[in-house]
Amino acid sequence: MSWSFYAVGKASAVRKKAADEIANSNITFAEPERSLRVKLFDAIDSALAAMPEASAVSIRASGSQYTSSNPDGTFNTVKLEIEPMYGFVE
Repeated sequence: MSWSFYAVGKASAVRKKAADEIANSNITFAEPERSLRVKLFDAIDSALAAMPEASAVSIRASGSQYTSSNPDGTFNTVKLEIEPMYGFVE
């Protein structure tokens, strides 16, 4: 299954959206993808917790999991980009 997440805004609002869409998703993911998403959210949460709440930030995250018979196994791809936004005006 493939998935993606994107948010831009104040760090506190982006943290909430990431929690809702990554950590607490209503979609059922197979292992180890589910565990990888939880760990990815933990990384996002740690990074955003260190930023001042009013800071602006852009986050892009995506991943996919597939099972192959040649070679046998389950393969995962995960990408994460966290970018502070400077000069943000409200």
